Amino acid sequence: METKLKIYNSPEKIAIKLSEELNKVLNEKDKRFCIALSGGNTPRIWFNTLAQLPFKDSIPWYKVEVYWVDERCVPPNDTDSNFGMTEKILLSKVSIPEGNIHRIRGESDPVAEAERYSMEIFNVEVSGLKKDESGFPVFDWIILGLGEDGHTASLFPGEKLHNVVKNICGVAIHPESRQKRISFTEGIINNADRVSFLVAGKGKAKVLSEIIKNTSTGKKYPASNINPSKGILEWIVDKEAASLL
Repeated sequence: METKLKIYNSPEKIAIKLSEELNKVLNEKDKRFCIALSGGNTPRIWFNTLAQLPFKDSIPWYKVEVYWVDERCVPPNDTDSNFGMTEKILLSKVSIPEGNIHRIRGESDPVAEAERYSMEIFNVEVSGLKKDESGFPVFDWIILGLGEDGHTASLFPGEKLHNVVKNICGVAIHPESRQKRISFTEGIINNADRVSFLVAGKGKAKVLSEIIKNTSTGKKYPASNINPSKGILEWIVDKEAASLL
């Protein structure tokens, strides 16, 4: 595993850099590119940048297969829906084929949906994903956020995923609200070619510092368990989040 730390002045600078990176990668790549997205404020800023010129037109969106690392168990038009936010800000504004959008159906029964989504990812003819030598799916790029409690995706401290299918997806329960969610496992995340944490704001500085410095407290956070076995791990952060490093 290769680990990188990249610090930028603001979330907007992060968004521009990521957009340039995605544009470069997709214009150099001939095959389909499978990316899994997260919700949150920093991805929201990034999606807004991608939906504007020049990236709106310069990125070959037909190559992109879009997935989500987690989703709340709500309908797609709910304000809490990660898919709904991405659809409104980005996907509805770019020329991406409908068949390339692989949403988690938050309105469905969580157990059944964890199984359906896992099987969709596992089926390479549908998903566009490659597989490693053991037959396990490999994402080209997974985008993660970091919670102030050290969670990532819907992997929460002290909580386990339930009804996990093929070590790809399971059902998560938020420790405070008890809201059910569908989430990627550590296993599928750690099998990606590239995993990028997007972290912004002073509120994330303490937990980020503990994870990066590998403190005893930091080792307890679910985000600290993200270590791609063969890929690249990136921490892409703004100056406020990096203030304690």
